[in-house]
Amino acid sequence: MARRELSEGKMPELKARVENIASYDIVFIGYPIWCGTIPMAVAKFLSECDLSGKTIVPFCTHGGGGAGRSFSDVKKLCPGSVVLEGLSLKGSEVKNATPRISEWLHKIGIE
Repeated sequence: MARRELSEGKMPELKARVENIASYDIVFIGYPIWCGTIPMAVAKFLSECDLSGKTIVPFCTHGGGGAGRSFSDVKKLCPGSVVLEGLSLKGSEVKNATPRISEWLHKIGIE
């Protein structure tokens, strides 16, 4: 399904919207890696929301292949935003990732 959505550029309808997105200065975007990038639902969200002037913080989980091109794809879909360095975690390592997450947040100036 993921490959088909990506190859067809098919963006699903979103069931919910973020209320008052304008009131946020920093937006964390979390997602699983689908075929080396963001899922089409995330692409749809980013393409529909006006995130201009906001700080975007991407993070993802993966099965072993890393973040792929997902961080650059987030950056492309948020041209008027500042996109900070993302974090990529292997799904099997998430349970013990608190120190790594804290280090990343400190490094990007969030914590």
